[in-house]
Amino acid sequence: MSEIIKIISEKFESVNQVELERLFYPEVHACDLNGNLNIPRHRLNRVIDVLNDVNGHMFMESQGIDKYVDEYEDVFSINHKIFVVFINEYFEKSDSIWREDRNYFRTTIIDQHGIITLFKEETTGTNKIGDTIDRIYWEDIDYLELIEDDDDYIILFYLLDTTETFQFYINRFCAIGFHGAKFIVDLLTEISDYVKSSDQRENDEFKELQIKIEELIENDRLIEAIDLLEKVNNENVEMNLNNYNWYHLVKHDCLVKLGEFDKALKGVENYISLCEEFESNISIAYSLKGGVLKHFQNYLSAVNYFAKSEENCEDSKEIVKIKKSKNDAYDILIKNFGKITREERKILLVSKEVYSTMNEEFLVLRKDKLPNINFPIGHPHLNELYVAHPHKEFFYLPLNNSAEELILDRVTELSYLLQCLGATSLEITSNKSDLKEEKSFSEQNTKVEANLKVHKVNINHQVKKDSEDLSDIELKISRTQKFKPFKKPYLPDNLVWYHSDMNWQKLVDQRMNGDITSHNETISISQVESVSSQKMKNLNVDLRLFLVKVGVDYSEEVELQSKSNKKLTWTLTVEFENKRNLLETHQPLISEVAMAAEQSINPNMAKYKDDVKFMIEDDGIIDDVERKLLNRKIENYGLTKEEAMQIEKDLMFTKGELNYIAEYKILLEEGEIGELERKMLEKYAKRYNINEDRQKFLELNGN
Repeated sequence: MSEIIKIISEKFESVNQVELERLFYPEVHACDLNGNLNIPRHRLNRVIDVLNDVNGHMFMESQGIDKYVDEYEDVFSINHKIFVVFINEYFEKSDSIWREDRNYFRTTIIDQHGIITLFKEETTGTNKIGDTIDRIYWEDIDYLELIEDDDDYIILFYLLDTTETFQFYINRFCAIGFHGAKFIVDLLTEISDYVKSSDQRENDEFKELQIKIEELIENDRLIEAIDLLEKVNNENVEMNLNNYNWYHLVKHDCLVKLGEFDKALKGVENYISLCEEFESNISIAYSLKGGVLKHFQNYLSAVNYFAKSEENCEDSKEIVKIKKSKNDAYDILIKNFGKITREERKILLVSKEVYSTMNEEFLVLRKDKLPNINFPIGHPHLNELYVAHPHKEFFYLPLNNSAEELILDRVTELSYLLQCLGATSLEITSNKSDLKEEKSFSEQNTKVEANLKVHKVNINHQVKKDSEDLSDIELKISRTQKFKPFKKPYLPDNLVWYHSDMNWQKLVDQRMNGDITSHNETISISQVESVSSQKMKNLNVDLRLFLVKVGVDYSEEVELQSKSNKKLTWTLTVEFENKRNLLETHQPLISEVAMAAEQSINPNMAKYKDDVKFMIEDDGIIDDVERKLLNRKIENYGLTKEEAMQIEKDLMFTKGELNYIAEYKILLEEGEIGELERKMLEKYAKRYNINEDRQKFLELNGN
């Protein structure tokens, strides 16, 4: 670095101020022998800001994002070591009402790695010329050629080992005429030649050290090899990129063999930063990190880094190896899905293939290899986000309408609980705030076109999104009902929300141990929404990047929306029966343990069980003739009617079906089966894995 500074300083000091003004436009700022850049701070700030702005926009465009993302990290800072800055800025005042004013900003900087040159047209008008930014490294330059173009000059950069070239008009370097252009060509050539000759000397020295280190590794003297590696790194601060690659790869291999995985992880993270800066060996670095994370049993991140490695690899043979590593880690992830913290698996997306996410805001799962998780009927859909239910373990809801589903679930459960506590009337109303914005139906035309390194897909299809909005949910919930309870207040089984709600628990205590006769309860969207607005923003960034990778390009921008700003609430107003009028005690189902105990006392129960099995083995039901025969058996065996009926239920129905029948009877006894009760029964059917035909059979034959 010091030698480059010396070359620059001596070159600019070789001409006097008058000659410099003849060779260059005013804004050329070069460093002195101490490396201090002579430039006003506000102009340096301007250069850094434009570099970051253009670099960020071009990165986002390369990722298929059509607007800038604030979370994008700046590449350049005020501390970036710059040796020379050329600024050529020209403002064009429009002389037409049809054309906006324009500012043309060109800048080129020279640093220790090479040159960076940029062009940006700044205007609010149309027909804007696209931004450009290019970096050329010293070690990549073969030679430079100055060619004349009418009354102007172009500097042509030929690169080593490639036919690729760069060419820039000399106004990028603020040069004037042939002599200014030649000054720049001579300066860049001298720096490039020095860097390449210096690299060659360092390479010769480095090769000798490489041989020593490799000999130490062959003799299992790994600690000595690492010490020498660190010595090489510390003493050769200007090692080229190839040497840095070798240093990191060999050190990582030694640390892994020694079992120093913490140090290996730290080292590979530094290596990733290096690879991302120079856009080299990125695939290898990501794969190394995936391997270390797999050792730490962080399979979620390991899969993501193997996916990153695969997406950045261009070698078909290596892609096969990386894909195997990714699939192996994914298989372990699925096997250990239940051990992942709920926060890590809170948001997931189902896809045909596992692709990486930028910030791991959601977990990607393959549709053909899902863990033991549950979704609503008709789900999951490809490339749609799902969120874990707050109280049902391993149950996932579509994220975009999860708040609506959860509010309906919560209101339904509370309504059921109130009926079990002896409700005589129940009115459910909403405040209907901010519902006018909502749309009840949306249709999106989706064009899918993928051209990925690994897969190529070209599909055209239409996606219909028929989702319930808050208006629709309000219509489903709001109602007024009357009941005729006869059972004493009791707490039903299988409640989901009750155990985490202190207000509900207090109400049950007041009803069962006190004499409360009326109650109001308010439920709002904010009580069920589990994803913050900031989290939604982060998810949108990751989702849009992911959809580009799978080849999905939405014709309308799809944004996840938080409902927490919609202050919609439901109020449940309930009147209870006087407890003195409720005489019958709720009887839960006889447990299998209790049945086994009764059978040990009366051996004829086992005989009757065999008789029932014989009767139902052909068609699964007991017809009239079989009923008469079994009634005789009951009398002969000395069994009670209740004992016989329990045996028949256990044989004809699963435990889940018996639970469904019990819930059905409760709802039937306390009033007619309306829309809300039917909704509850459908939920029970899903819970107990009962299809629609079987559900009808149980309701007809449950008695």
